[in-house]
Amino acid sequence: MQLEYSFGTFILIPFHCRMPRSRFDRLSPEKREQILRAAGREFAEHGYVGATMQAILSQAGISAGAAYYYFDNKADLFAAVIAFHMDVLLEPAMRAPAIQDRDSFWKAFLGSVELALGQKYDDHKLAAALRRAWMMSRELRERPEIAQQFERNELLLRDLVALGRKVGAIRTDLPCDLVVRCVLALNDAFDDWMADMPADTATAEVTHAIAAFRRFLEPDEVAIKHANTQDKERKAP
Repeated sequence: MQLEYSFGTFILIPFHCRMPRSRFDRLSPEKREQILRAAGREFAEHGYVGATMQAILSQAGISAGAAYYYFDNKADLFAAVIAFHMDVLLEPAMRAPAIQDRDSFWKAFLGSVELALGQKYDDHKLAAALRRAWMMSRELRERPEIAQQFERNELLLRDLVALGRKVGAIRTDLPCDLVVRCVLALNDAFDDWMADMPADTATAEVTHAIAAFRRFLEPDEVAIKHANTQDKERKAP
Protein backbone atom coordinates (compact mmCIF):
# COMPACT_ATOMS: atom_id res chain seq x y z
CA MET A 1 0.00 0.00 0.00
CA GLN A 2 1.32 3.45 -0.88
CA LEU A 3 -0.10 6.63 0.58
CA GLU A 4 0.68 10.22 -0.23
CA TYR A 5 0.94 12.99 2.33
CA SER A 6 1.03 16.64 1.51
CA PHE A 7 1.60 19.91 3.30
CA GLY A 8 0.71 22.75 0.99
CA THR A 9 2.44 22.07 -2.30
CA PHE A 10 4.91 19.53 -0.91
CA ILE A 11 4.25 15.80 -1.31
CA LEU A 12 5.74 12.99 0.74
CA ILE A 13 5.51 9.40 -0.45
CA PRO A 14 6.55 7.21 2.49
CA PHE A 15 8.63 4.09 2.20
CA HIS A 16 7.16 0.65 1.68
CA CYS A 17 7.55 -1.22 4.94
CA ARG A 18 7.55 -4.88 5.78
CA MET A 19 3.93 -5.79 6.20
CA PRO A 20 2.22 -8.34 8.46
CA ARG A 21 1.01 -11.56 6.93
CA SER A 22 -1.75 -11.21 4.34
CA ARG A 23 -4.19 -12.82 6.79
CA PHE A 24 -4.01 -9.67 8.90
CA ASP A 25 -5.04 -7.53 5.93
CA ARG A 26 -8.14 -9.67 5.50
CA LEU A 27 -9.41 -8.66 8.94
CA SER A 28 -11.88 -5.79 9.12
CA PRO A 29 -10.32 -2.31 9.51
CA GLU A 30 -11.91 -2.08 12.95
CA LYS A 31 -10.34 -5.35 14.10
CA ARG A 32 -6.91 -4.41 12.72
CA GLU A 33 -7.05 -1.08 14.53
CA GLN A 34 -8.17 -2.81 17.74
CA ILE A 35 -5.15 -5.14 17.65
CA LEU A 36 -2.64 -2.43 16.73
CA ARG A 37 -3.90 0.01 19.34
CA ALA A 38 -3.80 -2.67 22.04
CA ALA A 39 -0.25 -3.55 21.03
CA GLY A 40 0.72 0.12 20.94
CA ARG A 41 -0.48 0.69 24.49
CA GLU A 42 1.40 -2.37 25.73
CA PHE A 43 4.66 -1.40 23.97
CA ALA A 44 4.37 2.22 25.14
CA GLU A 45 3.75 1.29 28.77
CA HIS A 46 6.21 -1.60 29.16
CA GLY A 47 8.74 -1.07 26.38
CA TYR A 48 9.54 -3.60 23.69
CA VAL A 49 11.23 -6.11 26.00
CA GLY A 50 8.65 -5.83 28.76
CA ALA A 51 5.62 -6.08 26.49
CA THR A 52 4.12 -9.55 26.26
CA MET A 53 2.06 -11.10 23.50
CA GLN A 54 -0.31 -12.48 26.14
CA ALA A 55 -1.13 -8.99 27.42
CA ILE A 56 -1.56 -7.64 23.90
CA LEU A 57 -3.87 -10.49 22.93
CA SER A 58 -5.87 -10.06 26.11
CA GLN A 59 -6.38 -6.34 25.47
CA ALA A 60 -7.26 -6.98 21.84
CA GLY A 61 -9.70 -9.74 22.70
CA ILE A 62 -8.22 -12.37 20.40
CA SER A 63 -7.08 -15.94 21.02
CA ALA A 64 -3.58 -16.90 22.16
CA GLY A 65 -2.65 -18.49 18.84
CA ALA A 66 -3.78 -15.56 16.72
CA ALA A 67 -0.71 -13.35 17.09
CA TYR A 68 1.62 -15.67 15.19
CA TYR A 69 -1.16 -16.39 12.70
CA TYR A 70 -0.99 -12.71 11.70
CA PHE A 71 2.65 -11.80 12.50
CA ASP A 72 5.93 -13.69 12.27
CA ASN A 73 7.20 -12.37 15.61
CA LYS A 74 6.94 -9.54 18.11
CA ALA A 75 9.26 -7.28 16.09
CA ASP A 76 6.95 -7.57 13.06
CA LEU A 77 4.01 -6.62 15.27
CA PHE A 78 5.94 -3.60 16.58
CA ALA A 79 6.73 -2.55 12.99
CA ALA A 80 3.03 -2.73 12.09
CA VAL A 81 2.15 -0.68 15.18
CA ILE A 82 4.63 2.05 14.20
CA ALA A 83 3.34 2.15 10.62
CA PHE A 84 -0.24 2.48 11.89
CA HIS A 85 0.53 5.30 14.32
CA MET A 86 2.64 7.21 11.78
CA ASP A 87 -0.32 7.01 9.38
CA VAL A 88 -2.57 8.42 12.10
CA LEU A 89 -0.22 11.28 12.99
CA LEU A 90 0.69 12.26 9.43
CA GLU A 91 -2.84 12.00 8.05
CA PRO A 92 -3.68 15.67 8.81
CA ALA A 93 -0.89 16.68 6.41
CA MET A 94 -3.08 15.35 3.61
CA ARG A 95 -5.78 17.85 4.53
CA ALA A 96 -3.60 20.88 5.19
CA PRO A 97 -4.82 24.04 3.44
CA ALA A 98 -2.83 25.49 0.57
CA ILE A 99 0.09 27.63 1.69
CA GLN A 100 0.76 30.81 -0.21
CA ASP A 101 2.55 33.09 2.24
CA ARG A 102 3.91 33.49 5.77
CA ASP A 103 0.51 33.86 7.42
CA SER A 104 -1.00 30.79 5.77
CA PHE A 105 2.10 28.77 6.65
CA TRP A 106 1.83 29.50 10.37
CA LYS A 107 -1.94 29.12 10.31
CA ALA A 108 -1.57 25.61 8.90
CA PHE A 109 1.32 24.77 11.21
CA LEU A 110 -0.39 25.99 14.36
CA GLY A 111 -3.59 24.26 13.26
CA SER A 112 -1.73 20.95 13.21
CA VAL A 113 -0.39 21.68 16.70
CA GLU A 114 -3.90 22.37 17.96
CA LEU A 115 -5.02 19.07 16.45
CA ALA A 116 -2.17 17.25 18.20
CA LEU A 117 -3.18 18.83 21.51
CA GLY A 118 -6.83 18.04 20.93
CA GLN A 119 -8.22 14.92 19.35
CA LYS A 120 -4.81 13.40 18.52
CA TYR A 121 -3.03 14.17 21.81
CA ASP A 122 -3.17 10.58 23.06
CA ASP A 123 -1.90 9.30 19.71
CA HIS A 124 0.98 11.78 19.71
CA LYS A 125 1.94 10.95 23.28
CA LEU A 126 1.78 7.22 22.57
CA ALA A 127 3.89 7.60 19.42
CA ALA A 128 6.52 9.46 21.46
CA ALA A 129 6.63 6.57 23.94
CA LEU A 130 6.89 4.06 21.08
CA ARG A 131 9.82 5.98 19.61
CA ARG A 132 11.54 5.78 22.98
CA ALA A 133 10.92 2.01 23.09
CA TRP A 134 12.44 1.71 19.61
CA MET A 135 15.52 3.72 20.60
CA MET A 136 16.10 1.49 23.63
CA SER A 137 16.01 -1.78 21.69
CA ARG A 138 19.02 -2.80 19.61
CA GLU A 139 16.92 -5.48 17.92
CA LEU A 140 14.39 -2.91 16.72
CA ARG A 141 17.00 -0.36 15.67
CA GLU A 142 18.44 -3.00 13.34
CA ARG A 143 15.10 -3.28 11.52
CA PRO A 144 15.30 -0.78 8.61
CA GLU A 145 11.54 -0.84 7.95
CA ILE A 146 10.93 0.62 11.42
CA ALA A 147 13.55 3.34 11.02
CA GLN A 148 12.01 4.24 7.66
CA GLN A 149 8.65 4.82 9.31
CA PHE A 150 10.15 7.39 11.68
CA GLU A 151 12.01 8.96 8.76
CA ARG A 152 8.63 9.85 7.24
CA ASN A 153 8.26 12.51 9.92
CA GLU A 154 11.82 13.70 9.36
CA LEU A 155 11.16 14.11 5.63
CA LEU A 156 8.01 16.07 6.39
CA LEU A 157 9.92 18.43 8.69
CA ARG A 158 12.63 18.94 6.07
CA ASP A 159 10.02 19.84 3.47
CA LEU A 160 8.26 22.15 5.93
CA VAL A 161 11.48 24.07 6.51
CA ALA A 162 12.05 24.40 2.77
CA LEU A 163 8.47 25.55 2.22
CA GLY A 164 8.62 27.97 5.16
CA ARG A 165 11.78 29.58 3.80
CA LYS A 166 10.22 29.83 0.35
CA VAL A 167 7.19 31.78 1.59
CA GLY A 168 9.14 33.92 4.08
CA ALA A 169 7.87 32.21 7.23
CA ILE A 170 11.20 30.72 8.32
CA ARG A 171 14.47 32.58 8.60
CA THR A 172 16.97 32.49 5.77
CA ASP A 173 19.89 34.20 7.51
CA LEU A 174 21.14 30.78 8.66
CA PRO A 175 22.11 27.88 6.36
CA CYS A 176 19.11 25.72 5.50
CA ASP A 177 20.83 22.55 6.69
CA LEU A 178 21.54 24.12 10.08
CA VAL A 179 17.90 25.19 10.49
CA VAL A 180 16.75 21.68 9.51
CA ARG A 181 19.08 20.08 12.05
CA CYS A 182 17.80 22.43 14.77
CA VAL A 183 14.19 21.59 13.90
CA LEU A 184 14.89 17.85 13.94
CA ALA A 185 16.68 18.10 17.29
CA LEU A 186 13.85 20.17 18.76
CA ASN A 187 11.32 17.67 17.42
CA ASP A 188 13.14 14.73 19.04
CA ALA A 189 13.48 16.59 22.33
CA PHE A 190 9.84 17.64 22.17
CA ASP A 191 8.67 14.05 21.63
CA ASP A 192 10.79 12.76 24.50
CA TRP A 193 9.50 15.52 26.76
CA MET A 194 5.90 14.96 25.72
CA ALA A 195 6.11 11.22 26.48
CA ASP A 196 6.46 12.07 30.20
CA MET A 197 4.09 15.03 30.30
CA PRO A 198 0.86 14.80 32.34
CA ALA A 199 -2.16 15.41 30.14
CA ASP A 200 -3.60 18.07 32.45
CA THR A 201 -0.60 20.38 31.92
CA ALA A 202 0.11 19.58 28.28
CA THR A 203 -1.90 22.27 26.49
CA ALA A 204 -0.42 25.28 28.28
CA GLU A 205 3.17 24.00 28.30
CA VAL A 206 3.19 22.80 24.69
CA THR A 207 1.58 26.01 23.45
CA HIS A 208 4.26 28.02 25.25
CA ALA A 209 7.01 25.82 23.80
CA ILE A 210 5.64 26.14 20.26
CA ALA A 211 5.57 29.92 20.62
CA ALA A 212 9.25 29.84 21.62
CA PHE A 213 10.09 27.61 18.63
CA ARG A 214 8.28 30.02 16.35
CA ARG A 215 10.29 32.98 17.67
CA PHE A 216 13.47 31.09 16.84
CA LEU A 217 12.31 30.05 13.37
CA GLU A 218 10.70 33.26 12.16
CA PRO A 219 12.87 35.73 10.24
CA ASP A 220 14.59 38.33 12.37
CA GLU A 221 14.26 41.33 10.10
CA VAL A 222 17.01 43.27 11.88
CA ALA A 223 19.39 40.31 11.78
CA ILE A 224 18.64 39.67 8.12
CA LYS A 225 19.24 43.32 7.21
CA HIS A 226 22.55 43.25 9.10
CA ALA A 227 23.59 39.97 7.42
CA ASN A 228 22.74 41.37 3.98
CA THR A 229 24.78 44.49 4.69
CA GLN A 230 27.77 42.41 5.77
CA ASP A 231 27.44 40.28 2.67
CA LYS A 232 27.44 43.31 0.42
CA GLU A 233 30.50 44.73 2.23
CA ARG A 234 32.39 41.43 1.73
CA LYS A 235 31.58 41.45 -1.99
CA ALA A 236 32.45 45.12 -2.45
CA PRO A 237 35.77 45.76 -4.32
